[in-house]
Amino acid sequence: MRGMKRITVLAVALLLPMMMGLGRSEAVLAEDAQKAAPLLYQVTDGEGHTLYLLGTIHIGNADMYPLSDPVENAYRDADVLAVEADVAGMMRNAQQMLTYSLGMMYPAGDSAKNHLSPEAYALGVEKLGQSEIILNRMRVAAWVSLAEEMTYEQLGLSSDNGVDMYLLNRAYADGKPIEALETVEFQMDLLLSMPDALADYQLRETLENPEAACLAAEQLFDAWRQGDEESLSLLFQGDAEGVPAEIADATAAYDEKMYAERNQGFFENAKRYLAEGKKALIAVGAAHIVGEGGVADLLARAGYTVTEIGRP
Repeated sequence: MRGMKRITVLAVALLLPMMMGLGRSEAVLAEDAQKAAPLLYQVTDGEGHTLYLLGTIHIGNADMYPLSDPVENAYRDADVLAVEADVAGMMRNAQQMLTYSLGMMYPAGDSAKNHLSPEAYALGVEKLGQSEIILNRMRVAAWVSLAEEMTYEQLGLSSDNGVDMYLLNRAYADGKPIEALETVEFQMDLLLSMPDALADYQLRETLENPEAACLAAEQLFDAWRQGDEESLSLLFQGDAEGVPAEIADATAAYDEKMYAERNQGFFENAKRYLAEGKKALIAVGAAHIVGEGGVADLLARAGYTVTEIGRP
């Protein structure tokens, strides 16, 4: 099953609150989730400055919390929580919610039918559990997100309980400063720039092969839960492989924007925090942290000391 990460590691939490809710299934992964020990790094420079780097996942269940002791300790020790985007803040603003909900819809005169193959369109109408009138107004990235959310529900996971939302809601309650490394507008634009052909492919992969989709999501969640950097790297690498040749170039270009360019931005922000002596907990999607070109790798190559401290 390919393509599971592009929505998951960016903004399931961004897209789903803007849509009508789907039913929640039993939390079949709850017992395992209690043992979560996600990847957490301590990064230091030569001047005694420190920050924490946490690889998050944008799905989960309530039984995951509180997180492992190292993560909870890092949160308490941090001066600021730095996240990809302040989705929790957006959800507290009715006008912003309305604006971005409308942004997920095609303008008058356009529709999803114009952007999907007849096969993918018919499959979505059959499987996604929404009226065709509503689906036809939704941009195709939202179709992909709905399809993936259905997969997560089979495992008892939802975007409501993603790590980012947990940390953001906690920081709001605690009065801990929050800094967004990207804007919600930027993330929305990035999601909506997904090539139609890639969205079509991911939608068909998810809905035509539900068992494989569940297995891929379960493998991703389990690797994140165990803090298994090697498995996460392999899963994310595999996601970029195996796409049809006719969409390979468009997929590579989109992945460059989705990952490499944003990794560089997160890296620059990490350097800024260290230079300022601000002890930040940088919590961004695990796909941005692991592997060659991930934020941990970029920091290590730049001469910082990067130590994995996520094991309880």
